[in-house]
Amino acid sequence: MNNEVKLINNTLAGNINRAVLIIFTVIMALHIACGKLSAVESVLDSAKIKEELKKSEAAYFKNKKILDEILDRSNDDISFIKKAFKILLKKEPSDSELTKFVSLVGSGTSRLSIIDELTSSDEYFLKNEITGFVKTNSARLMQSPGFESTSVMRIKKDDKFKILSRQDEWYSVILDSGSRGYIRSENITINAAELDYSGERGYGAGISGEDMQYLADDRLQDFRQVYSADIDSLKDSFQKLKSSLVMGDKYKPYEIKAGKLIEGEKNLTIFRSKTQDLSKKIDLYNSKNPIKHRIAVINVGYKDVLDYKFAEKLIELQSSAINAVAVEVLKDGRSMVPTSVFACGDEARDKIVLNDIKQECDYRSIKKYALVDVLNFGKTYFDNKKEYFMKNAFGEYSNAIEKDRYFVDFTNPEVDGLIRKYLEDIIKSGYFDAVIIDNLKMPYYPSAANDIRALFIFNDGPVREFEKNTGVSVSVLSEAHEAIFKKFAISKFENFVSMLRKFFASKKVPFYAICDADYYSRKFDTRLCEFKQWGNNIDMLFLRFNESDEKKIEKVSREIGSQIARPQVICVSRKLFADGKTAFNFSDVLKKVNMTSNLVRGLLLEE
Repeated sequence: MNNEVKLINNTLAGNINRAVLIIFTVIMALHIACGKLSAVESVLDSAKIKEELKKSEAAYFKNKKILDEILDRSNDDISFIKKAFKILLKKEPSDSELTKFVSLVGSGTSRLSIIDELTSSDEYFLKNEITGFVKTNSARLMQSPGFESTSVMRIKKDDKFKILSRQDEWYSVILDSGSRGYIRSENITINAAELDYSGERGYGAGISGEDMQYLADDRLQDFRQVYSADIDSLKDSFQKLKSSLVMGDKYKPYEIKAGKLIEGEKNLTIFRSKTQDLSKKIDLYNSKNPIKHRIAVINVGYKDVLDYKFAEKLIELQSSAINAVAVEVLKDGRSMVPTSVFACGDEARDKIVLNDIKQECDYRSIKKYALVDVLNFGKTYFDNKKEYFMKNAFGEYSNAIEKDRYFVDFTNPEVDGLIRKYLEDIIKSGYFDAVIIDNLKMPYYPSAANDIRALFIFNDGPVREFEKNTGVSVSVLSEAHEAIFKKFAISKFENFVSMLRKFFASKKVPFYAICDADYYSRKFDTRLCEFKQWGNNIDMLFLRFNESDEKKIEKVSREIGSQIARPQVICVSRKLFADGKTAFNFSDVLKKVNMTSNLVRGLLLEE
């Protein structure tokens, strides 16, 4: 049976027309081997054969062209491993290496995973002499991978170096001067010619001459316009696939209708291939686009999964060169991720939705961010644990100022423990690549003008601490005392964000924060929002704008950018980007801002 399955796997990575014939041949061989002559349809409906076909999809879909190159005439595991070593590492594998990788394939590790392991090894970078250069105005060379590491030196724009290895988003490099260290991937460009997969060189599979010309063009072009034919072809292939799928009240991923297995598997293979091809072109687009983080907030429910509307949403996002999605997993104190901290919805259905998000995004090389409003514990906690929530000097809670916003007392040790526990549950769930903390702000109280007593920081603990340390009663704050209290409040917020930073650093998970640019630009609200105090504690700062005023965005971005070292991402409403041309023009403006300030690193579109 194993030989027949391998034959099926290789057929899927080859010519579709041959696939039908070979699958039929395998079926007949199974008949003969078993001494049975049952109907062809009963074999095609066999759960075992369908499962083996599914196993082949991941490797086939994710990197079809590089697999085609290596799998050519490599019909067994040993031939595959030897050819992969020869093409990628330019050598024959040793007996121990061959044994190790053959056993990995034999135990179920996909061939794509083997290729990924080889191309992320130190030997791959050394054997292929991969070089790069700094594309930003400057970049920090760090002693070890991570923002918390010591800075060795600054490297100027266009300085070249040799790449020794890669660890996630960090590259180990050596300069001509002999200096060694680590540089963040977003600051460098790798020589595209060295990554071109021609013959037996490099890794960048399937980059055409037209694409390479596009890569060399300094102008940022409209993705929808450049790749309109690919986008239309992908959408057409999905509609053909849907006609072969079962859609009902129970979710079974890409279940093909009875009697349409061959046609359905063919359509599924074509759809996967076209999806991967477009994903590669998105990578190419982003390699020259300084707006590296192109994120869309996306809401998805169980019904969206059942009728494949979620898949259609992702296709639309791909059409706009989106390479990441943010999924709101905590809202108003209700969690989508299973946890003992917050109330959850229908856990069985939520699990299906989360699994589908992971599967569909991974197929498309789209990153997955968990969007968490962690400072809002919701009504359930508020009704039962009011000591967990902040209030102002007038005794008002935040939900009286902003409906459904229950601002939590992050200075309370019990609350701190619950926040950590929930964030750990998100990380352990394995569904997301990073976490975004949303609404990192105090509730806005416009009628309070500049009255410092309107701040939601007046719980018993902070008040007692302030009065003990200063000898000043918060009920009779003078102007001078207000300035002291402002610094006190800032320090509390700084400590909270610093805690988050250390927590995520210990878990080795990226941590981003969304702030409100309009909110923070007001005089009163800046009392709690001096970015110099806490902006450097996060990996990236997202700024939410309520309108797409390009001049205003540029002005505020530069002002805030002068106060923080971390790059920022601009957040705007997706409604402003309904028209593809508008979206492209806005992205081009952000690119121009970034070319002079090296500040705007991404765009987040909110629903």
